[in-house]
Amino acid sequence: MCALRDNRTLSAVSLACQYRLAVVPKRPPMRRLTRPKKHGEQRFSLELVKVNEDETPPDSAEVEEEEVFNFDSDDDCDAPPDDMDLSQRYYLHSCKDLHVHPTRSVFEGLVHEKLSCKGNVLMSDDVKAATIALVGNSCVETIVFEGNEMGGGPMVFFSAVFSRNIYITEIRIRWNSLGSVGARTICASLEKNMHVRILDLTGNKFGEEDAMYFRDLMEENSAMYELHLGHNYFREKGGEHLAYGIKENDFLRVLDLSWNHLRLEGAAAIGKALAENINLEVLNLSWNGLYLQGATSISAALAKNQSLRELDISCNRLSEKCVASFLTGMRNNTTLKKLKIGRNHLTHIGASMVLEFIKKHPKVGLDYIELGDQHVEDDFISLLKEIQSTRPLHVVFGKVWSPDRDPIGKQDATEDELALLNENAHYVLMEFMRVQKLRLVDLFHQMDKNNSTGISVAEFQQGLQAVGIPLKKRTLEKFVQACDTDKNGEIDFSELLEANRRYKEEVRRLARVNTPFETTDIGRIQKLVQKIMLNSREVPKHHLPKEDEKPDPVIG
Repeated sequence: MCALRDNRTLSAVSLACQYRLAVVPKRPPMRRLTRPKKHGEQRFSLELVKVNEDETPPDSAEVEEEEVFNFDSDDDCDAPPDDMDLSQRYYLHSCKDLHVHPTRSVFEGLVHEKLSCKGNVLMSDDVKAATIALVGNSCVETIVFEGNEMGGGPMVFFSAVFSRNIYITEIRIRWNSLGSVGARTICASLEKNMHVRILDLTGNKFGEEDAMYFRDLMEENSAMYELHLGHNYFREKGGEHLAYGIKENDFLRVLDLSWNHLRLEGAAAIGKALAENINLEVLNLSWNGLYLQGATSISAALAKNQSLRELDISCNRLSEKCVASFLTGMRNNTTLKKLKIGRNHLTHIGASMVLEFIKKHPKVGLDYIELGDQHVEDDFISLLKEIQSTRPLHVVFGKVWSPDRDPIGKQDATEDELALLNENAHYVLMEFMRVQKLRLVDLFHQMDKNNSTGISVAEFQQGLQAVGIPLKKRTLEKFVQACDTDKNGEIDFSELLEANRRYKEEVRRLARVNTPFETTDIGRIQKLVQKIMLNSREVPKHHLPKEDEKPDPVIG
């Protein structure tokens, strides 16, 4: 093997060629004919002759174990096994010459269709060693380098691979801070490449001016199907450059420009370009700043575009006015099937507006709408079911809120309320009545509108809300169900009278014993009720008994 230990100036291609010439396959032992004479006769026989006298032939009786390269060894004298793949041999030789330690994920990936190296910090020489092995590799079709902190400098080594290797069809170099140098280098190497179909450069700190390189790439390349440029910094001017590339490209099918701060003129330019592009099918513009100008421009494009199948405009500061402007361009669009519009400034009114539009324009081709965690109300559900009865439509949305719902932030039960649900429901009711200074007979007659001996669970719940029982709606529902001891759907007056009698007997019994009141069932209930009433601010603090004060045994 050639000795290039101190040579850092040769390119990856030159080193790969020199390795290819230097690595000579080991020849098997040779055989030659001898002519021994015996009894005057000439006989021919084969005799094994050693080519190198310093080597001893292996014993045929011995079975050698498979030799595996040791990655943990720092010994430069370790030689790779003879049966190792040629690309792996190139990689180990180049690591040795460049004084870098081989990376296991790179080494093992050289003999598979996908080479993936994630999370390993790679310096310039590490990348150079990997590209030397990739130049002539015919096995790897997908390369993934993610979170390696490479920077833009080592991209010059990758450019040599992309310009010579015809087997690589998918490139994903993500979250590597390539910057302007990396953008310029990698785009220049792929402009004439007719083999790469997918390019993913997500999260590489590309700025506004770097968008020019991708503009030229989209204009010149006629083989790429997918381009992912999310989590960069293209902004307004960068959006204009990218828009020109979108307008001139007739081959891209998938384009991801999410998380790029595209806004104002840049967002409007992309919308105009979309009107002229005839092949783009999936466009991701989520987490940008389209607002009204971008929404209006995309709306005008959808009136002409007949190729787009999926559009993501989630989290783009779109108000209900923006959505209304956006929908106007979709009246006659039959090709857009999937729309993601969640995490915008919509209310349940905006969500219902989208469904009203679809109902009014049956030609609209949408069959999937994603509203994210947007809350809706009952009329939205009714409208959705009406539309689904005539056409397939799947809508993703958040919670369904009723008009009589509890205020936001007050729907979940507190720890005190959950603790009350574990206590005797009738004792809890009597304690609430005592604090509110209510009589059982007055409470029941107030709820019983038709003067019967029982009231429904729903009426009982509404009655407790009317007298100011400060429980959350969900907690109150469970509490009322617990009061219905026989589970017949009604609260009988006889049940409440019997519960009140037992409650009074228990209070009188506790007054006669020396047990600490706070450790008893009623003591715990009284303390929880006091805390809940104080937190709800329904009763002033001076109206409540002290924690160590026993309740009045005469109740109701």
